[in-house]
Parts: sequence; C-alpha cells; structure tokens
Amino acid sequence: TGERESAVTVKPVSDCTALFIPRDKFSILSRSVPGLQEKVFQSVVERAKQGSIRAEEQRKLTQEILDNIGQGSFSIDVAGEIGENYTAIAADYLGTENLAGVPFADLAFRNDRAVLRNYYRALHLLFSGTEFNHDVILDLLPNEVNINNREFKLHYSFVQDGAGNVMSVFVRMEDITLQR
Repeated sequence: TGERESAVTVKPVSDCTALFIPRDKFSILSRSVPGLQEKVFQSVVERAKQGSIRAEEQRKLTQEILDNIGQGSFSIDVAGEIGENYTAIAADYLGTENLAGVPFADLAFRNDRAVLRNYYRALHLLFSGTEFNHDVILDLLPNEVNINNREFKLHYSFVQDGAGNVMSVFVRMEDITLQR
C-alpha cells in the first residue's frame, strides 16, 4: 500500500515477532476483534499521560482511532462530560454537533432521576481513587438508552493509568433500533 510509517508503535517487554499491519487492515481488525478498540484507545491515553508523545499528536492519534471504529464512541471525564475526541456517529446518535464538554447524562438520561442518580454514583466510585468492583459499577451504569426515538446499547470500558486509577470512561454506542 506504500505506507512506510506506523500510526501505532508498540514497545515489547520481551522477545517477540513484529508485524506491520497497514492502516486500512488495522481499521477492519479494530472493529472485528472484541476489546481491541478499547485496548488501543487506553494505550494511547496512557502513553500520552506518561508524556512520551506531545498533546497534539495524542489528540490526533486518538481521533484517528475513534474515526476508524465505525461506531458511536467517546470518552467521559470525571465531571461526566464528553471529551474532545468523539466519533461523528456519536454526535449524530446524540443529536448534538459539538459534543466536547457536554455532560453525557444531559443528552441521554435527563428525564430519568433513578438512572441519573445511579450514573453519577458510578462516576463518583470510578474516579474516587479507591478500589472498586467492576461488576457493581457496570450494574449502576445504564446499558440501554432511547434517544430521539432510537434504541442504543451502551458498552463501557475504563481507561486506567499504571496505578489503576480511572482516568476516563470509554463509551461505545450500538444502534439496536432495528433489532427492537
């Protein structure tokens, strides 16, 4: 394909065989291998937090990963706000052109007090810096939502630093309207 440089670089911790995967094939793999999208996203965020890449490079790489996911995807920070990197599909699903800085709960759960209470309880537990049970947190977070007469399944993963502290919550939205 003429590609000479990799968009993603990995540092092995032991002897291994390295493979070059062209960008287009990596995009396909990242959509088809369960958990790969979140793992790559988490690695990019962790690498940026360690200061090994400049902020602008990290933002571009994160956005490129999100753009190739092919789903509604975004991250949520400690305040419950959507980060600056999100997919265009997520903006379409949520009905808002510019999602950066918008509280996800305002778009998805605004009329359901019980869901809002559990959602913010989960965020508080996640970002408190204390040990938590992933299953308890996932039980507090809604796994389906109706927005603009469309049904979405929500998938969550937690982006953590090397010490295990949650830095952000990665959310993937899957449109299940036709299945319903």
